[in-house]
Amino acid sequence: MKSKGKIFEKRLQKTKEILREKGMGGLILSPGPNQFYLSGFFDEIMERHLFLIISENNDPLFFIPKLYENQIKDEAVVENIHTWSDDEDPLIALENLMKNIDLPPDKRILFDDRMWLKFFNDIDQVINFDFQVGLASEVLTQQRILKDEMEIESVRKASKIADDVSEEIRELELVGMSENELANEIEKRMLNKGAEEIPFDTISSSGPNCAKPHHRHSSRAIEEGDPVILDFGCRVENYISDQTRTVVAGNKNKAPERFSSVFQAVKKAHDAALNKVEPGIKANMVDKAARNVLEEKNLGDKFTHRTGHGVGLEVHESPYIGSENEMVLKPGMIFSIEPGVYFPNQWGVRVEDLVLVTETGVKKLNHSTYDWTNIDK
Repeated sequence: MKSKGKIFEKRLQKTKEILREKGMGGLILSPGPNQFYLSGFFDEIMERHLFLIISENNDPLFFIPKLYENQIKDEAVVENIHTWSDDEDPLIALENLMKNIDLPPDKRILFDDRMWLKFFNDIDQVINFDFQVGLASEVLTQQRILKDEMEIESVRKASKIADDVSEEIRELELVGMSENELANEIEKRMLNKGAEEIPFDTISSSGPNCAKPHHRHSSRAIEEGDPVILDFGCRVENYISDQTRTVVAGNKNKAPERFSSVFQAVKKAHDAALNKVEPGIKANMVDKAARNVLEEKNLGDKFTHRTGHGVGLEVHESPYIGSENEMVLKPGMIFSIEPGVYFPNQWGVRVEDLVLVTETGVKKLNHSTYDWTNIDK
């Protein structure tokens, strides 16, 4: 933990410096990605009051339920811990704590973007001054968007598990299996290979369900010749992988008439976007590269979403690779490239890889095959 601890301490120090530079008074984070990024402690937000509080003139501190005390002492770099027990009123404990924290009343306090309104209202109730508020993303997005080597390696590990499962799934007899059964099989295999968690619901859509980009899975039985979109990932060391492959179940000769040509167009759009990535390029230029290919194939109107999104502690985070985003790409950014084409009530195709922006260009983090044929049994 020592080497990792130094990374979290460095992030905390940088955050305090940014708060001073921007004239912000403090930062209050609930459990989730931002809290982990600065402290090393990861949990989901639940009904108990648990906050990481960072102010301009105080050491970072945790306000936590006592049942978390040993866990946070083991996992977090923040040593200043204030507890409350279940037989106490957390608001009284929080009010007493806030009296001793220097939160300048004339400066903005930033709150976790995903903090529940209940918790925000409780904090508002116990702070005895009118304060201006903002979002934690104002100071954390630009830090989190550039991954360090530890983060990159964790995403690589998670991507390797997804790659391995992607290869294995191709050897299953998909015909007759339900989408639900296939999703469960994918998730079970990732967990068996060392994934810590399944961070988002697996997509295993088939046939007409492929035309719905975010259809997850259902009781529908996969039929011979069905296109099947497989979009899944896992969490390793708190970082996430995300990949998509499209296959045809059973006999490839039973695939829809245009499937092969559409698949080739989507893969060409994917490759055009991938080849566009390098430091100094704007995010919307990557999106445009993919979109131009599909427009040339008269499929532009069937590509109904952005080309990609950042991935790290969250499956969707900055940078977003869309037509309106003029953010300049920098080394250390990780995001998806996932063009897709969808024919309503018929079928669809999507291909996705995670990529890393390097000093000189780009590296793919996924390496499983793109072959769309399901191995015949």
